[in-house]
Amino acid sequence: MFGEAVVRAPTSEAGHVATVVVNFFGFLTILSNLSAALVLVIAGIRGLRTHRDPSPEPAWLATALMCVSTYMIVTGLVCNLLLRSISIDGVSDVWTNDVLHLVAPLALLVDVMFAPQWRALPWRALAVAAAFSILWVLYTLIRAEFVVSPQTGEP
Repeated sequence: MFGEAVVRAPTSEAGHVATVVVNFFGFLTILSNLSAALVLVIAGIRGLRTHRDPSPEPAWLATALMCVSTYMIVTGLVCNLLLRSISIDGVSDVWTNDVLHLVAPLALLVDVMFAPQWRALPWRALAVAAAFSILWVLYTLIRAEFVVSPQTGEP
């Protein structure tokens, strides 16, 4: 059922819903912003529930915050240092681009720099952040041969 749904597009590959979804979620910007939003909501809910508890957050939450902060800061750096001059006509508007690539990464950077408590993590937590990054790079390199434009169907 999912693979048979088609969006209007010039070619069958470009209009294939699964292709459009995989292309959309293949961007580190989308993955990092969605994961950051999810982890920040979880941390916010935990903070509201335990606002009088002076103990630091659990290791799993601190690790998740470290991971999404890393991904967001990398997203911001790569986009603003390497990709800023590339035109995004037809993909998104300037406001959306600035929020996803500048405002949100800066917010996470400010959190890392000025958080009220240091998040004490074991060194192995770095492996968790690195694992996702390495898997994303491998996925992107393998997927590159199969990506088509949703607008034109061209590789």
